[in-house]
Amino acid sequence: MRNWLLRGKPINCCNRNSGTTVRERNPIMQSLILKLETNALAYGFFPSGKKTAALQGSIPGIRNDISLSSAFRQILKRIEAEGYSSSENTVGLHVAAGGLNFASHTVATPEIIRKLRSRIPAAPMHLPAVLELIKCAGRDLPSCPVVLFFDTAFFNKLPPREYLYAINSELLQGPEVRRYGYHGLFHQAAARAVAKSAEPPSRPEKIISICLEPHPEMAAILNGRPVMVSGGATPLEGLPGQTSCGDIDSGVLLTLARKEQAGPEQLNQLLSRQSGMLALAGRPVTIEEVLISEEQELALARKVLEYRILLRTGMALAAMDGFDRIVFSGRYAKAGQTLGPRLLKQLPQNGKPPRPAWQCFETPLMQIMAEQIPKLRQPADTTG
Repeated sequence: MRNWLLRGKPINCCNRNSGTTVRERNPIMQSLILKLETNALAYGFFPSGKKTAALQGSIPGIRNDISLSSAFRQILKRIEAEGYSSSENTVGLHVAAGGLNFASHTVATPEIIRKLRSRIPAAPMHLPAVLELIKCAGRDLPSCPVVLFFDTAFFNKLPPREYLYAINSELLQGPEVRRYGYHGLFHQAAARAVAKSAEPPSRPEKIISICLEPHPEMAAILNGRPVMVSGGATPLEGLPGQTSCGDIDSGVLLTLARKEQAGPEQLNQLLSRQSGMLALAGRPVTIEEVLISEEQELALARKVLEYRILLRTGMALAAMDGFDRIVFSGRYAKAGQTLGPRLLKQLPQNGKPPRPAWQCFETPLMQIMAEQIPKLRQPADTTG
């Protein structure tokens, strides 16, 4: 069977000479969606024409007990055990950080793989595993294309006033030391859903997008394009999360390094795994629990999180000169039903947006990715 990775031509994607598209060559398309998580490989299998996953789950113990190769083959066996063919899939792979090289989702070709390899120093904990999964797909599913979905792509065209830091970027090895944002797939899909929910001239143009994930993130989206995002050069910046601190004075890092005699790895562990709601509540807790619970022991965590969200809402209002709609997305999007009314009470009352002023977009990430695959026409916009 022909191996599309080795030949440099992703099978079933657009042939520029013939004009043939995925949809034309393979009208019946199954999707296998993969997402790397902390020590686990999550998956969702979407049969042709289905918007919900027929199979989903995760393989734990990645990097510790089992290899990515073994986990990938376990997933294929589960698909086949349910009577589906594992060799007739398009594989969708979530990539957390694509940098400036990728402005949209794209088919994994040898050239794309070379660009990913060049970015390993910027994401050493993530990209090697992504490349390993691409290799697994090329070996076990040689006729199936792999589509890469970049969470940073949506923010590639942020205005300079938003993405620039007031530091000499040459000191940090190039122009990619900038603000990115890390939940672009959620923000983009939620904004599109809001835009489709109303007809012109009442269609919302100024959207405040609040992604309620374990590491939450906010964005201001003006006419479909982001103009502000709470995330930074790394996912650590921005709102506090379940275990991450969010914005922090860099002087605190120097104090911690000196007091605790901590190096970069220890500081990263402290700020990304031992802080946030965990530190404020004194126990493991989800963003959803913090926002909807009335437990007194979570009151401090709730006040801090809601206040930080309110501050970023003010930044979004300033960036867009107002707002038309607030939309909540992410795995805890439903918590927006509680947060939305509380947030609106604290916003300026002049020039109220049309009702409803907020809504929840509860589509899961894997479904967002699966719905994009049939629209693929060719290896998409890359630069550099």
